[in-house]
Amino acid sequence: MHNYVLKFEDKQRPFKDGHGIPLGRMVELLAVLVKAVGATDAKDLVLKDVLHESYGLNLATPDATIHHNLKVIHANISQNELKGFSDAQMNYARKLKAIIGDQLSLEAYDPQDNERYSVTQFDLPTLPKYYFELGDVYGILTSIGSPNLTEKAKSVIRIAGFAHNVEVTAEQEMELLPYFKKAKLVFSIRKRIDMATKEIKGAMLEDFKLSNPRSFAEMAEELKAAQPDGLFNEIENTAEYFHKLRASNE
Repeated sequence: MHNYVLKFEDKQRPFKDGHGIPLGRMVELLAVLVKAVGATDAKDLVLKDVLHESYGLNLATPDATIHHNLKVIHANISQNELKGFSDAQMNYARKLKAIIGDQLSLEAYDPQDNERYSVTQFDLPTLPKYYFELGDVYGILTSIGSPNLTEKAKSVIRIAGFAHNVEVTAEQEMELLPYFKKAKLVFSIRKRIDMATKEIKGAMLEDFKLSNPRSFAEMAEELKAAQPDGLFNEIENTAEYFHKLRASNE
């Protein structure tokens, strides 16, 4: 069994007489730490003991990888090196920073060796406000044009089933006009998404194409021309018919 200690201290006064870390915040911290180190089972990481007269949490794990992850995460935080952190590790760093604030410090260490990491102030990486996602939207073009008549106004379209304006270039606007309210299209759209809320904050058209270039009526006419005596009239055994049809096309 591997042990690892997270010992919180107050720079100005000891944890006693009702002064300390709210229990709910400590529970939240441990919950995200479990995910940050890759523990997937309840027995992978447990609270073995609380050190006397301190917030010294003695953690235990039977997994050498999890024990290694505990060391690496706290070493990086102590050195203010968080750029390579995963989402789960960043969640832990945010919770830890909120608990430490301006007054507390953390000493993280394995009681069996001399590798100790002191964590006080550290910076969280600045995340981009938005990210972009490319995907297809199927629907009929229901609106096209500019919301106002100013020279610099951007042209936008609306697609049935997609609840956001989609910016288009002047060239795309002209190409789309013949399909206005007439055909179902496949729109390739680049969405701008808020990093925090995951809401779509903007969309731009990359490309589009007809959902089905041939109508059902057109395909029916092609089948009729290929089989003028009727496609299904003489079928007695379906499997045998399709075997013959496949052979005739080879």
